[in-house]
Amino acid sequence: MSLVEEQMKEVGEAVVQTCRDEHGRHIPVSLAAFVVRAISLASERAFDLAQKLPGAARHRLVQQAVKRLLQDDTSLDTLKMQVAFEAMYMSETRKLLMRQHKREADNQHALDQIVLHSVALQDKQQVADLYRLIFKLLLANAWVAKVDRTVEREVARVVETVFPQVGLNAYRLSTSEQKRAQLREVIDVVLGIRLFNREIQKGGAGFEDVPALASKELDAMYAELDAENQQISDLCEQYAAVINVEFDYPESIAASLSALQDELTNRRQYLLHVHTLQHEVVEAIDNIKLLVSHFDAQLQELRQLVGSRSTVPKEQVYPKFLALARDWKLMVELRKKNDVRRGILAMLRDGFRNQFESSLIEADLRLCEEKEPKPDDRTVDDVDAHILTIEGNVEIEDENSGDNNKKQQQQQQQQQDQDETKEQLGGVDEIVRVVKEKSPNFLHLPLACQGYCPWTIVHRGGVLLPGDPNLGILRYRGRFYNFVSFHAMLEFAADPERYVQGVVEIAKRRSELIYLLHLHDRIPHSSVSELLERSPALQESHAGGGAQTMVDRAVQTETHAVESHIDPNYEWNEWNLRRQALQYANITNKKTHSAQTVQSHFRRENETQTYKPKPNDDGTMPGKGTQTGVTKGTNVARTKKYIQGLRGKPGTQAHTVEFTHEPTVTHGSNPPLNNKQ
Repeated sequence: MSLVEEQMKEVGEAVVQTCRDEHGRHIPVSLAAFVVRAISLASERAFDLAQKLPGAARHRLVQQAVKRLLQDDTSLDTLKMQVAFEAMYMSETRKLLMRQHKREADNQHALDQIVLHSVALQDKQQVADLYRLIFKLLLANAWVAKVDRTVEREVARVVETVFPQVGLNAYRLSTSEQKRAQLREVIDVVLGIRLFNREIQKGGAGFEDVPALASKELDAMYAELDAENQQISDLCEQYAAVINVEFDYPESIAASLSALQDELTNRRQYLLHVHTLQHEVVEAIDNIKLLVSHFDAQLQELRQLVGSRSTVPKEQVYPKFLALARDWKLMVELRKKNDVRRGILAMLRDGFRNQFESSLIEADLRLCEEKEPKPDDRTVDDVDAHILTIEGNVEIEDENSGDNNKKQQQQQQQQQDQDETKEQLGGVDEIVRVVKEKSPNFLHLPLACQGYCPWTIVHRGGVLLPGDPNLGILRYRGRFYNFVSFHAMLEFAADPERYVQGVVEIAKRRSELIYLLHLHDRIPHSSVSELLERSPALQESHAGGGAQTMVDRAVQTETHAVESHIDPNYEWNEWNLRRQALQYANITNKKTHSAQTVQSHFRRENETQTYKPKPNDDGTMPGKGTQTGVTKGTNVARTKKYIQGLRGKPGTQAHTVEFTHEPTVTHGSNPPLNNKQ
C-alpha cells in the first residue's frame, strides 16, 4: 500500500470516528476515504497525500471531509452511489466466488478421504464404508435444491451402473491422481445420465427446468433494465435541454443551473450503472442461448445413440453425458449471477433512484419547446478542410491486453486496411477524423469520456452532453472523442491538450466525474474499485450500499460475584494441601488383604452398632453371658386324644383313646458351615 492510500485510509478512519462521536452519524470508511482523496485533489497544494501530512494539515483535512460528508447535496449522493455500487458489486461477486471455492474445497476434502480409505481394503465392511463415502460425494454434487429419498434412490441406481461396487478392487490399484480424476469424471457422468433420464421422463428427480428458468429470468431482467434505461434517458434529455437553453439564452430559466448540473450528473451516473448491468445481461442472454442450443443438441444425439437399445458403448455416450453436465452447471451459474444483478438493481432503486427532489420546472420545460437551439456555425466542409478523414478499419490500442494471440489473428485478417490507416495517420499526435460510412468498425470504437463531449465539459463547468456520432469521431493519441457540434470539434482539434487536461482539472474539482468519465488512469489513486480491492475492510464497511449494521453492546461486572459451581473439596491452604499429599503418599505404602469364600459370595453385608452398657456400682459390667457351641432343650409330655372305630366292620362301636408323648431331651451343636442339609 502506497503512502497516498495509507493516508487515505488513516484520515478516512479519523473522519468516521469524528462523525460518529461528535455528530452521531455513521459514515462508511470507503466513502470517507474517497471523499478525503477528492478534497486532496481539489486542493493539492494544501493536502498533498504523496507526502506525510503534518498534524495541522491532517486536522484541517479531517474537518473539511466531515463537513463535506454532513452536507445534503446531490454531488455527495452521486459519490455515495458510486461507492455503494462498486462495494456491493465486488462483495456479491466475491461471495459467489467463495461459494464456488467452498464447493471445490469440500469436493477435494471428500476425494482425499476416499483416496485415504481406498489404500487398504481388508474386509467387506471397509469396502462398504468406502462405497458409502463415494455415494455421499455424489449426493453432494447432485445439483438439486433438496436431496430426498427419491434423489438418493435414483443416484444409487445410476452409480451402480457407472461405478459398481465390484469395481473398487481395480480402483484401489490406481494412483492417487488417477483416483481423483476418475471420481470427478464419475460425478459429471452421473449428473449427465440423470439429466438424460429427465429428458426421457425416466428420472431426474429434484431438477428444476434450468434452461427455461434462466432464459425467462434473463429476459425479464433485460426488460426491467430497458424500462429503467428508457425512463432515466428521457429524464436526462429533459435536463440537457433545459441546460442548453440556459447557455444559449442566459438567465432565461427559473431553476438553478448548478442544481440542474448536479442532478444531471447524478442521473447520468445512475444510467451508467443501468447500462453496465444491461450489457452484462445481454452477454448472459447470448451465452444462455448458446448453452441451451448445445444442451438440446447433445440430448438429441443421445436419443439417437441410445434409442431402444439396453446397452451402449461408454466411449460413445460418456462424452455426451459430460457435455450435458458442463452445460447444466454453466446455466446454473448464469442464474446465480443474474440474482446478483437483480440485488444490485434493487439496491440502486431503493437507495438512489428517488433520493432527491428534481429541480425541473414545467415552465422551463415549456421554454425548451419554444426556444430553438442555436445553429452550428461550422459545417462539414470546414472540418474536412482542417482535419484528415481516414478510411478503413481503425486500429484500437488495447493497453490492458497481455495476450497477443487474438490480436495477431485480427491483424492477419485486417493487415491491409491497417497499413493503409497507419499511412494516413502519420504521427501519433496527429488528429484524424473517423466516420461510420468509411470505417467498418466504427460502432466498436471505445469512446473517451464515456462518449460525452469534452468541449462542453470544459466550457460549461462539467455539463455532460453526449456527442453526436453522425458528425464523426476524432482520434487523438489513441483515444476517440465525440462532440456535440462541428464548432466543438474544430476547437478541440486546434488545441487538443487544452481540453484533455481541462477535463482532468474539472474532474479534480468535481470528484464525482472521475468515476463517471473513467479518468482513473489520468488521476492516480482515484479508483473506487482499487481502493476496495486493496482494503477488504473498507469493502465490507460499505457492502450492500447502506449504513453498516450497528449494535449497542455493554459489559457490566458484578460487585459481589457468587460462583455457581462450588467444589466442596477445594482447599486454599497450602499447608493443608501438603498434609493431604503426605497422607496420600503414606497410603501408597500400605497393603490391604482380603479374601472371598464360597459361602460369603452371595451373602449381604450387615453392619451392627451397639452401645457400651453402663457399669455397675461395684465396677463390674452387667449383662455378662456365655455362648457355647452346644444347645440343649426339654419338651414336656403331651397327650392327644384319638377316636377309634370310625372305620371297620359293621357294628363296631366308636370310642376315645388317649395317647401320651414321652418328653425328649436333645443334645447337639451348630452344624458345620460346609454341611449341606
